[in-house]
Amino acid sequence: RFMPQPLNAGDETAVPAPPRAFRIPSLLSSDVLSTRTAVIVARAFVGGYTAKAALSLLQHGLLRRMFRKPGQLARLSFGRTSFSFAAFLALFAGAWRVLPSAIVYKLGRRHTGTAALLGGAAAGLSSYFFQSSEISMFRLSKVCECYWNSLVERGVVRPIKHAGYALFALATGVLFYCSTLEPYNMRPSYFRFLLGASNGRYKQFEPMARAYAPEWFRRTGFKY
Repeated sequence: RFMPQPLNAGDETAVPAPPRAFRIPSLLSSDVLSTRTAVIVARAFVGGYTAKAALSLLQHGLLRRMFRKPGQLARLSFGRTSFSFAAFLALFAGAWRVLPSAIVYKLGRRHTGTAALLGGAAAGLSSYFFQSSEISMFRLSKVCECYWNSLVERGVVRPIKHAGYALFALATGVLFYCSTLEPYNMRPSYFRFLLGASNGRYKQFEPMARAYAPEWFRRTGFKY
């Protein structure tokens, strides 16, 4: 490998170092649109599509009947819901990866906070392709948790001992209240959670709930 030597006074055999080529920074050569970003987006799309398609097959019990009903198997595997969920994950990962990197690349690292805020807002728009209140509530809870942890790390607030247990107890109490007095506002999955958490004892509150909402139970035929 050619290693130029410094040019010393009186040394005619020394070779001067060649000038470095001037390079203009490019957006494509940076980490904004790198190969790793494309891999992350593709992995999110493939993983989301595979997971949603597998869940759809499990919910309809078609894994055992896949050879007897291939048409229904293909319809569930290549359904719109699977592609919507895959697009949601891919855009969520891509927007969060590309937009903050582009802002930091153009404006500098002093705008990291602004870049993170705009990147998170753009990533949140990906929920348009897969509208799920459960995912939105989960993300909202994680945002609140991260914000609280950041305040604790900065010393703005003091950590609360056993706060997680208190929040879990409060959330479970709200579910018990709604399932008894407002059962029409509850999802079936929440009823199943309460039944599992109480080891089946929650069925004792069914007469009370039927007394508060008799028309809803009569119209839907719902049972605990």
